Amino acid sequence: MQFRLSFLQVIIFFLGLFILNPAVSHEIRPAIVDINLDEAGHYKMSIKLNLEAMLADIGSKLEDTNESENAALYNALRQMPPENLAQEFLILEPTLLPKITLKIDGKQQAIEVKTVSIPPVGDLNLARDSILHFAENIPKGSKNLSWQWDADFGNAVLRVSTPSNPELYSSYLLDGKSSALINLDTKKPAENCDPKSSEKGGGCVLEQPSTTTSKWHVFKNYLQVGFVHI
Repeated sequence: MQFRLSFLQVIIFFLGLFILNPAVSHEIRPAIVDINLDEAGHYKMSIKLNLEAMLADIGSKLEDTNESENAALYNALRQMPPENLAQEFLILEPTLLPKITLKIDGKQQAIEVKTVSIPPVGDLNLARDSILHFAENIPKGSKNLSWQWDADFGNAVLRVSTPSNPELYSSYLLDGKSSALINLDTKKPAENCDPKSSEKGGGCVLEQPSTTTSKWHVFKNYLQVGFVHI
């Protein structure tokens, strides 16, 4: 007897995995990078990440922080209240920020952390997600941008949006790979865009989800990112 799963059943199955296992102790997850572009020529960037893992130099080559030789340092950082952890970040910030690359028209931009959002200590068995916030002007007449960070920081999901196109670009970037060139003229596609490049660490501009068809393309892109991560 053949056993077949419908597409909907497959989705429900994977959702069930996340519901039954909402978090894994000390799991190393990819960072979430959101870049929001406004019509006035500014950008806001947020990076949601395991700040303790970054400070302890634990990347995504491991699945669990306990596997690292720096596990003791990580655990000590994990027990710090937000204000203390923020101070630890400030000490290492000059070393860490040059490893985050935001290029506009091929020129690396100077970036500065405006604020750091760190939750309370909470359950020590669970990883804590902090957020680094950036904001700056985009040079007038700029045509494209790209984002990348050091492979030591692990994998990252990059999402770029504008007020008129909240799903302008998304990509799952593996092992320090750079994003494609994302056109600031949102009517044009990304350069060197490979629809299958999520497996290679690249990405693709998504269509404006104004129709059922384009919404389906958006859904498929995020589904592919999820399968790659799993």
